[in-house]
Amino acid sequence: DDGDDDDGTNRGGKKGSSKGSSKGKDSDDEDEKCIGTVVVGNQGDGTISILDANLGDVLETIEIPWNTATMNQPVPVDVESANGVIYVSDSANDRVVAFDGVSYKVVAIIPVGDSPAEMSIDSRGSQMWVTNTADNTVIVVDLNFNVPIRSIEAFDPDGVVDFGTNVVNDVLLSPSGDAGFVTYAGDGGLVVRFDSSGTIEDSNPGIGDFARLASSFRFNCLYVASTTSNILDILFNLDLRIDSSENIPAPYDPESSLDGQYIYITSTVNNAIHTFDVGNNVLLSTVVTTSVANPTKMTHTGDRLYVSHGDSDEVSVFSVSNANPIPIEVANVKVGDNPFGISYCESTAVCSSSYS
Repeated sequence: DDGDDDDGTNRGGKKGSSKGSSKGKDSDDEDEKCIGTVVVGNQGDGTISILDANLGDVLETIEIPWNTATMNQPVPVDVESANGVIYVSDSANDRVVAFDGVSYKVVAIIPVGDSPAEMSIDSRGSQMWVTNTADNTVIVVDLNFNVPIRSIEAFDPDGVVDFGTNVVNDVLLSPSGDAGFVTYAGDGGLVVRFDSSGTIEDSNPGIGDFARLASSFRFNCLYVASTTSNILDILFNLDLRIDSSENIPAPYDPESSLDGQYIYITSTVNNAIHTFDVGNNVLLSTVVTTSVANPTKMTHTGDRLYVSHGDSDEVSVFSVSNANPIPIEVANVKVGDNPFGISYCESTAVCSSSYS
C-alpha cells in the first residue's frame, strides 16, 4: 500500500476537479442547497468564466489582472481550487493568480517558473505542483501561505532516468500528496514518479509522446493518454508498469469521475468523448460525438461533464451518472474566447433555494 487511499474509500484523481473546504448550507435553512462552480480559463481574452455547476449558467466573467511590468495580456492555461481559493496559471506572465472563491478578488500572485501550464493539488489542499514548459521545471507551492517552496528539475543525479530533450507536459498529485506523477514530451515521451520531496522514485519511457494524466485510486492505476501514439495506457502507479492499453484516435485529455469509477477521454481528431469503465477495466464501445468541434479539457461534477472547446467560445455540458455513464449532451454555454483549462470547484459554493 502506497498510502494513496488514506481511508479505504474509492477516489478518482482529477486534473480538473478540485476539492477543498466547502461552504455548506445554513443549518437553519433546510430549503437552501449549495453547489459548486465550474471555472473556465479563456486564453484568447485573458478572463475566467464562473459557471453554475448545476445549471451551467454563466454567473461572472472575471478579468485576470495584467502584469503592469510587462503589459502582457494574461493567458490562463489551467484552473484548480482548494480551501475556497481559485488558482489560475498565467503562462504569459510566469505566475499563478489566486482568486477568492466568493468575491473573486485577487488574494495572491504566486511567482513560479517560465511559462507555467498544468497544475495539480492534493486532496488536503496543502500543496500544488505547477509545470513550467519554458524552463522545464515543476514548482511546488505551499498552499498554506501561497508561496513556492521547491523546484523539481528534469534531471536525474543518479543517471538512471534519461530525460533527453523531453519537456515537462502534465502533472498529477496523489490524493495524499506523497507522490507526484509528471509526463515529459517532445523526445519520445516519458512519465516519472517523484516523492513529495522531488526525488525520482520510478519512470517509464514507453508511454508515447505528449501524454496527459488521470488516475483512479480504486485500483491504484494511472491513466495516460498519448495523442501521438493513439493509445490510452493503464499503469500501476507504484512502479509505472503498463497493465493494459486501449486504442483511441488522438486521445487528448483523460478525466476521472469524482468517485473514480469512470475515465472520460476527449479526442480532438474525431470530436469525440470516450468512456473507460474502471471497475470492469474496459473501454466502452459507445463513442459520443460533440456538437462543438475540438473538445479539449473536461471536469466532472458528479452528474455533469463540462467540456471546453479550443478555438471557440463554448463549453458543452453532458449529463452522466454511474447508471448511465455514456455522456448525453444537454447544453452549450457561451464563455470567453478560446476556453481551455476547466475545473469543478466544490469549495466555491453557490447557494440558492431554487435548486432541486
